[in-house]
Amino acid sequence: MGPKFAGKPIKITSTLLKDEERSKLIKVLEKIAPSSVYTGDLTSNVSILITNPAGSSDWLESRKYQYVAQYRPDVSIIKFETVLAFYKSWLDGTTPGDWIDKSGIRFNLDFQKPFDGLVISVSRLEARGESFIQKIKHTITRGGGNFTESLSNHSDVLVTDDPNGRRYMTAKEWGIPIVSPDWCFDSAERCAALGFKYYELKGKGSKGRRADACNWEFVAAWQKKRREDEQLRLAKGKRPLKDDGPDDEEKELKVARLDLRNTLWDSVMKDSQVSSLSQEENKYDDNWGPEQKVIISTQTRALNSKQSTLMSTQQELKEERKNNTEKSLPLLKELSFALYGFDSKKVKILEIILKEYGASIFELADISHSLDYVIAFSELDHKIPNIEDRPVQVITEYAVERCIYFRNTDPLKEAGYWCRPIFIDSSVTIEKFRENFSLPKGGKVNVAITGFKDIDLSQFQRILRNKLSSFIYFSENFSKQCDLLVIADIHGLNTLKKVRMAKKWEISMMSLSNFWKSLDRCCDQPYINT
Repeated sequence: MGPKFAGKPIKITSTLLKDEERSKLIKVLEKIAPSSVYTGDLTSNVSILITNPAGSSDWLESRKYQYVAQYRPDVSIIKFETVLAFYKSWLDGTTPGDWIDKSGIRFNLDFQKPFDGLVISVSRLEARGESFIQKIKHTITRGGGNFTESLSNHSDVLVTDDPNGRRYMTAKEWGIPIVSPDWCFDSAERCAALGFKYYELKGKGSKGRRADACNWEFVAAWQKKRREDEQLRLAKGKRPLKDDGPDDEEKELKVARLDLRNTLWDSVMKDSQVSSLSQEENKYDDNWGPEQKVIISTQTRALNSKQSTLMSTQQELKEERKNNTEKSLPLLKELSFALYGFDSKKVKILEIILKEYGASIFELADISHSLDYVIAFSELDHKIPNIEDRPVQVITEYAVERCIYFRNTDPLKEAGYWCRPIFIDSSVTIEKFRENFSLPKGGKVNVAITGFKDIDLSQFQRILRNKLSSFIYFSENFSKQCDLLVIADIHGLNTLKKVRMAKKWEISMMSLSNFWKSLDRCCDQPYINT
């Protein structure tokens, strides 16, 4: 028997999950919470954020996580592995109940701890006394972190109140964040890791900017509301409850509804392939759609108002969301497209999305209509016949994704490989490919990446995995076995760690722009070097 669910459907989003993990999550939700809604965006009515600290060391840099920690105490942060563990126990029949209770509040699933998996080094706290060191150690370990009085490449943050000493200087050299002890205590109080920038050590004994790190009024109000809700739930639990949840047959209901106007088409296509599910507003895992921008502006106004409450801006959010959606609809208006190389299922999905954004679609063979663009399948292995004879620009579905993501048509004009087809010259062998990338002889190039975010991360992974799979093996994890590390943005703690390790292991490194230039030398239709 599937779990019962009653009341208002909950809305769930996730951050920093790989494509296959996100698809698996949606399949699991179909079983354990069939009336829930999965969305790619952190919208105002999201109540659960699924994270995966075990799968990515970048979880603290997730904008969704940071925003929830700072402004959204109403959002429960739950680990992906916790959901999978619950699903396994549900399959085994050992779970004590549903993972969502009658009021829509989560139970049975533990929240993610604030320091989950973090290696937290401390330095020069002896002056505060042994009891203080034990207090901070207890705070860190109770919050899921690893306490250590040494510093290594695996350290995520250094906690100290003295800007002196070897550990302090080494942390600065390695780019490891250095924060005051307040960060530990305030994060524990918030039950989420707060931003390092608010607790950066400015001088001996400096304090963190607690007031800026989190909206503590929201936290206090929500904690009070949660206690009241829990008391009410327990009180109701003493009386027989009317079971107005769905029938067993409703287990097969979809997790989410499809809103194509706010959907990146490839994600929809991918998830429709792996399950019977469709998703509402399913963008890549750490995208912030138009409604998210509304939330930020509305929250800012609320914070500046003494009369603001947790629910005071709901009507305004609805109106702004409606206006924003209406403005986004004609994004591709007056542009004409033809499709080439897609199977019938992909064609159907892409046509729906193009029409939703105001585009006109014609057959490529129909020369009675002028075309602005031909969208070629990104994994196409041959050029479109006779296309040179027509004044039309060839792009891939990635260009459409980027237009929807950035809310403008600039990507259609880009001359690089984000938006144009990649056609490797037939004469290029693996040996020649490695030579063009200034790599020694060998087999497929083992590539790891770092510094990528949002849509760039998703698209670049797919280019490596799919289009370039004959020459490249994409490695999820950076290790000594890698041949090449491609860097999109040198900033970020995790990127700096990988750069240091690449130097130590003598692994070649390449910026994203140089990667495109090297790839250009392998193509029979170059876009960059010409």
